[in-house]
Amino acid sequence: MDDDNLVPSDYQAIAEAVARQNAIDRDEAGPKAPHGTVSYGGILLDSRWDILAEYQAMRAIVDRLPDLMRVRIESIWCDSKCTSSFVLTVKPHRFVRDLPLVFEDSVIAVCGGHNGILIQSDDAEDDLIIDCNWDE
Repeated sequence: MDDDNLVPSDYQAIAEAVARQNAIDRDEAGPKAPHGTVSYGGILLDSRWDILAEYQAMRAIVDRLPDLMRVRIESIWCDSKCTSSFVLTVKPHRFVRDLPLVFEDSVIAVCGGHNGILIQSDDAEDDLIIDCNWDE
């Protein structure tokens, strides 16, 4: 289908189909947590679709982090659409060079791997991206 030939009703139909698929994906993603964003170990945890297993995994990841790394982290967000894909936000001026590796090691220990980690920090010029790693 050529975008130049689309009419407004086509865009509406596409948007409705995408919304239906997102609802199906969310429903099939597993049991939902009875809450949204939570604070655990001083870190805000959040999941796109509030998936209980993702919150459990993030808690286990936090538990594995050394105290000196844990206090540097502001939040962890898990992208339910990608499973085992995380966004880590570092507290202002708290980034250290070892943090990405230590966080990734904790994720791998808990989840067996990941589909990517994005690290946001005001101490870096750009966000840091850790590519998918299932240790294969």
